[in-house]
Amino acid sequence: MPLLLELENLFLMDEGKYDEAIANYQTLRSNFDHDPMLHQHALFGLGYVYSIAKEEQKTGLSFFEELQSLYPESSMAESAREISKSYGFDLAELESEDSNKEVSVSNFPNPFNPTTQISFILPEQAFVKLRVFDLIGREVAELVNGELKAGNHNANFNASNLASGIYLYQLEIGDKIITQKMTLIK
Repeated sequence: MPLLLELENLFLMDEGKYDEAIANYQTLRSNFDHDPMLHQHALFGLGYVYSIAKEEQKTGLSFFEELQSLYPESSMAESAREISKSYGFDLAELESEDSNKEVSVSNFPNPFNPTTQISFILPEQAFVKLRVFDLIGREVAELVNGELKAGNHNANFNASNLASGIYLYQLEIGDKIITQKMTLIK
């Protein structure tokens, strides 16, 4: 499976399907974190796609920084440093420019059956709640309720006991609330 995802990503990148490539790299990152080589490839791929292809340097650099902190002596970390230098990316500079402290949240796959992964990026440590609601406002799951450090986070949502339909996931960070919809198809 990991090799197939890597190969698929080459084609996806070539076709400009960056969100699908990101989803594959997220799968590699979360499912193969016990394999240092695959984990490094996933972090590097995420950093590259976000920084270069999607021009979301702050997000990309956060993956490069994670790669460098976990595997400081690896050739992948060195490549991440070189790309950052070549393109003139500086995480500290980008963070100081971002006075709004943006929060990013998405889920993949969407539509899903029966599981999806909700990913979000925190610009700073915060108390976070991530909950899922049906369309009439009933809470069907609480995935996160606690203090989290700055960085990338993932929460898996298993809807095997729920009916097909549209569900809303809500990320609360302090006074900021972000709500997105997702579709369960069985």
